[in-house]
Amino acid sequence: MLVYWKKLNPPYRLECRGNEKYAKGINGKEIKLESNYLSSYGDTIVEYKNRMDRLVNSADIYATPSFMPKPEMGFLSTNWNDKLDKALRLLEKLGIGKDRNLGYGRFTVKEIKDYNLSFPEKRQYKYVTGRAYTEHEFLAERLDKVQILGGDISPILFNTLILLPIGSLAKNVKRLLLEKENNIVIIDPILL
Repeated sequence: MLVYWKKLNPPYRLECRGNEKYAKGINGKEIKLESNYLSSYGDTIVEYKNRMDRLVNSADIYATPSFMPKPEMGFLSTNWNDKLDKALRLLEKLGIGKDRNLGYGRFTVKEIKDYNLSFPEKRQYKYVTGRAYTEHEFLAERLDKVQILGGDISPILFNTLILLPIGSLAKNVKRLLLEKENNIVIIDPILL
């Protein structure tokens, strides 16, 4: 099933046609869902809205169905301290985003642990949660100096830092350096 999901670009939208359920991505592609898929992999959300037509004094009630997958999300930090712990506990009580009084944006901190992490090779992408620099080697577009030996050109590789904005997907990086205190803050639930 995971192979089919790679064809869809998030966010996903659920469409029901009779008894059949389809997941549709923002790119317009869709896949048919098995009958037990939603109960085992996520919650179905139906948001009802009311649109008023003031010219004819009538209401147009419509619903937007969607679903949320249930992966657990982890935050990794190399310089964990009590302030970060207290901030997570406070956000757990208050919630994140708007409509917190309706129950949206709630989460539970399951545990805070020290890990010795090594990412598997399949997980090539990492999602950057802060403004970060990535250090890697790249081939310069303009080469000021090249060595010509026997007609072959050997390009010079430069070590550089490239600024990544929040929400970037970093691939094949040696190191991610956050702007303050060289703190690495990435989440990696993504299998691409």
